[in-house]
Amino acid sequence: MLNYENVTTHQLKDGDVIQFYGCAFQLKNRKEWPMEAGDDPKLQGAVITFDTDLLVYTADGGMPHHWAQRWTVQGNKLAHWALLVDPSAC
Repeated sequence: MLNYENVTTHQLKDGDVIQFYGCAFQLKNRKEWPMEAGDDPKLQGAVITFDTDLLVYTADGGMPHHWAQRWTVQGNKLAHWALLVDPSAC
């Protein structure tokens, strides 16, 4: 069984491994995008994006394989992710 913790996009860093739609992705190339006019920095914060390396693909998770191969993780403080506590368990 994989152990994970629920974190926001702002807590993620390069090298982290997340689980999403049954797949495991390693994050790389973190980039922060500036907020748009009207965004609330205390609530939303800037948008963060990551390129990914696909580590584990699970067809029954619902994500097409060709999407998983080129997946981009994106979100602000409102988005939450399943961060794997022990990525070596993949």
